[in-house]
Amino acid sequence: FVVSIVLLQQGYFGPLSSRIRGLFVKHTRTGNPLVDSVAEHQATSADAYWRMLHANCYLAPIGLAVSFARRSKQQSFVALYAIVAYYFSSKMSRLMILMGPIASILTGVTVGSILNMTVRQLLHIFNEKPKKPKASKSTKKQDNKETKSNSSPAKAAGRGKGKGKAKAKKSKKDKKSSERGGILQELGLQAYIDFFGTEAGRNAQLVAGSVLLLLLVLLARVFFAYSHLLAEHMSNPSIIQRHRMSDGTYLVVDDYREAYWWLRDNTPEDSRVMAWWDYGYQITGIANRTTIADGNTWNHEHIATLGRCLTAPVRDAHKIARHLADYVLLWAGGGGDDLAKSPHMARIANSVYPDICPGDPTCRAFGFLDGYHSPTPMMAESLLYNLHSHNQVRDYNGDLIQVNPKLFQEVFTSKYKKVRIFKVMGVSEKSKAWVADPANRLCDVPGSWFCPGQYPPALHKLIAKRKDFAQLEDFNTNSAASEEARAYQEEYHARMSGRKLGSLHSDASRRASRYDDMDPEVDDFDEIDVDEYVNNPDADDDFELSPIKNPVINLSTEWKDTPLTSRLFELVSGNRYAELKELIDAQPSVATVRSQDGRGPLWWAYEFDRADIVELLISNGAKTDEPDSKGSLPQSAAK
Repeated sequence: FVVSIVLLQQGYFGPLSSRIRGLFVKHTRTGNPLVDSVAEHQATSADAYWRMLHANCYLAPIGLAVSFARRSKQQSFVALYAIVAYYFSSKMSRLMILMGPIASILTGVTVGSILNMTVRQLLHIFNEKPKKPKASKSTKKQDNKETKSNSSPAKAAGRGKGKGKAKAKKSKKDKKSSERGGILQELGLQAYIDFFGTEAGRNAQLVAGSVLLLLLVLLARVFFAYSHLLAEHMSNPSIIQRHRMSDGTYLVVDDYREAYWWLRDNTPEDSRVMAWWDYGYQITGIANRTTIADGNTWNHEHIATLGRCLTAPVRDAHKIARHLADYVLLWAGGGGDDLAKSPHMARIANSVYPDICPGDPTCRAFGFLDGYHSPTPMMAESLLYNLHSHNQVRDYNGDLIQVNPKLFQEVFTSKYKKVRIFKVMGVSEKSKAWVADPANRLCDVPGSWFCPGQYPPALHKLIAKRKDFAQLEDFNTNSAASEEARAYQEEYHARMSGRKLGSLHSDASRRASRYDDMDPEVDDFDEIDVDEYVNNPDADDDFELSPIKNPVINLSTEWKDTPLTSRLFELVSGNRYAELKELIDAQPSVATVRSQDGRGPLWWAYEFDRADIVELLISNGAKTDEPDSKGSLPQSAAK
């Protein structure tokens, strides 16, 4: 033990890993954005307990209380097991499985206690013997004399020993009884225990037990039917969904399998598919195509590189993607699709490429402005958002979002638009051939099957920018790296808890400084550049990557009705100041947007008498002396 303490102080043992720390802290606060992004690491909801345990949710707590009351070694173990299992299962939804065995045991304790109480009273009724007639005193005396005279000294000695043992057992029983009685008295339950010992109490136990047994039978039938229903639901393929419609018919959503089979049947066998790591195993197993990443999430830096590509502006992302993949696949069906996951992608990428969101480990510049999934300027320019919204969503100006077909060409969209596949144009055949060459793989020993690949030389400048993510458990890192990792962790936890150690002004200045050394001939990536390098895909493998920008959305000055004007009207009329301020802070020019009749948020603020919103709009550029289409000033809308 002493040696272990000494070695621990000298750094030979690292702290718990992020996955283990997640069992003792809130699931979004492990310090590792990759671990925090996994849905199975989220805390288990009350609905999940009911969905998986059903009737056990009510019966198991009763069994736990009974186990505590009995105070035996076996019951104490069961109670301890239950407490530990519940704690860890509540921390991560994937650990719900721990509750299965103990919930069944505790439910059995509950059912057994009810059966014992009921059957004991039934046996007491049916086995009650008639009372014997009392013998006369003279008869009793005579019998006693005969018994004493017929008893031998040996028998008397044996009786003496037996009485001693009986007294010892009785004294132990009395001691336990007195201890239990003292506890029950402290809890104020002794009066109830005394009542149950009477004839009326036994009858009450019989009635209560009978009713409870009847309820248990009814509940068992419901539980049996629910178990089979849940088993049928869980046995269905996870990528095929079946929904019951209002008219009783079933709708089968088979988009995911359909997309994977499209890849299998319509792409060359050596095609590489870029997708978020969640679907890697499905692409490999069902589509039989190579995927850039899969569920083996130990390579944090590689997944961060994938996240950088998906969250980068379209043109910058293409510079990376054309050296890694032939197709890009994304889930786009709402709910937990790739767009909902994209803030996690940016956060993971920023943990390795800190130039994405300087000074902010949580990368809040990439995300949604409100509950309507209005993107921040940084998200609006990203590859993922543009592929997700291609020909389906309109931007702030009401124009249909379309990705440049010279960079990414749409080749497949599933029936219910759950999955979309885009072909990467201008793929670098030189990089593809280099990666496929066995000579460029790093085998652990000659002839081994374990031969990790390498990034093509064209991406070496990008890879040189990344910093290995130093987790807290990486105890062999140098002190400088450890200090940097510690600073990252402190800022990460502070921002995740709603605080901020850094400064927004310093973040902005650091973001602006990234453009100081930009070569305009390299970074000004216009249509001429696109045509040039798409037609000559291997001519510029050393193309200097431009930094990921945090652009400003170019809002149209034209007066027209757009989703943005509709959103602004909802915020102003509903007096939702905080949401409006968050939107304006991200894009100040929102304050000057006009609808088709020339009116804008300032008119609506005066109309609904929102003085604080009027002040906010004016401070961000809204003019009180500019009329609408009818020549009316904003103040005239006041009632």
